[in-house]
Amino acid sequence: MKIITLLQIRSLSSRLPFKALLRISNIPSAILLYKRITSPRNYKTVILTSDDKSDDFLAKVLQHHNVKFSRGNLPNVKKRFLKYLEKYNDNDLIVRVTGDNILVDRNLIKICINDFLKRKKEYLYTNPFYTGAPLGISVEVFRLSLLRRTKDVTHLDKEHVTYSFDKSETNSVNFIKTNKNWKNLNCSIDYMKDYQKIKNIFQNYSNPLTIKWNCLCDVLAKNNKRKLSYKKKYLTFSLKSYLKKDLSEKIILSICKLKEENWKFGIKSQLDFFNRNTKKKDIHNLLFYGGELVGYTLLKRKKYFNDKLRKKKIINFFLLDTFVIKKEHRNNNFGDLLMCYNNNKIINYKLPAFLICNKKFIKFYTNNFWRIADKNKKYIFKIKYNQSLLTFNF
Repeated sequence: MKIITLLQIRSLSSRLPFKALLRISNIPSAILLYKRITSPRNYKTVILTSDDKSDDFLAKVLQHHNVKFSRGNLPNVKKRFLKYLEKYNDNDLIVRVTGDNILVDRNLIKICINDFLKRKKEYLYTNPFYTGAPLGISVEVFRLSLLRRTKDVTHLDKEHVTYSFDKSETNSVNFIKTNKNWKNLNCSIDYMKDYQKIKNIFQNYSNPLTIKWNCLCDVLAKNNKRKLSYKKKYLTFSLKSYLKKDLSEKIILSICKLKEENWKFGIKSQLDFFNRNTKKKDIHNLLFYGGELVGYTLLKRKKYFNDKLRKKKIINFFLLDTFVIKKEHRNNNFGDLLMCYNNNKIINYKLPAFLICNKKFIKFYTNNFWRIADKNKKYIFKIKYNQSLLTFNF
């Protein structure tokens, strides 16, 4: 019998896109969770993401960190699981973890596996309604045979993999001890406020990879002075990419108003500049929050004619020309979301990219996977004394 832990992750979500790449303890959250749950002596751990182009950047980051991953169907997550598990036997044991449950660790998984084997179950789940565990402390253990013979009846079965499994009290993990203060506690990262809450908790520890899940829950419960209302509505994000011809006058005006917050030249001047300096093949990436435009970047398509050794060669690249976030959201990680979207688009187009920034912004860009250009190489850009050239190309 083999044991395989599968971590389910994707990039796009209306509630919080690219949350798997937002940093916690200076590590992309997907990498942090992978390292927290990995236990090579006890089981194999693999991240399952999609083969959709929206996950191209995520796949590059996983590859960069030498993380084991597999890509499959985007909407049908169950199909993604079954495709990866084709080579395994019915009796093999599958542990399912989702990417928004950052507090889960190898200790919790060990508890679940031991309980599963001791009670000779076919399915076991850390059900918060019966176990006393907080929401967001979610681990499922089941035989592969159960997954294979469960039919895809509804969209929910395909998206949530184990939706039709018996999640009654008899299939709930037996915890030795839980904290009464965990009641009404949510440890899952669904919205930006959840991410910032979890991020702040981890900042208290120098050992984010090994601090136990229950200790983190206790600290979170202590800081959770008010009960959470799960009916409360939070605003959602939307990321969109346009060519110039697809931009409506209303959106162009919104872009110019957003730019005016940072560069005060007047709306008429902003509109004139926009129309003069953007080309039809430039990429306009927009971040909306609750339907309001709160972030904008411009990826300019550029060409460099290289006639070295008398062999003319056209080199295409992107220049990140404009980056602006609405003032009230500049310290809320909105910029990180938009940069992840930019990076994903750049990878989709398979082109190198450059940007020139003031030196005080270098840390922001390097935290978002850009690198300072090699000083030993010659570039066509003119760089001022207080500026730096950065590149992005995995």
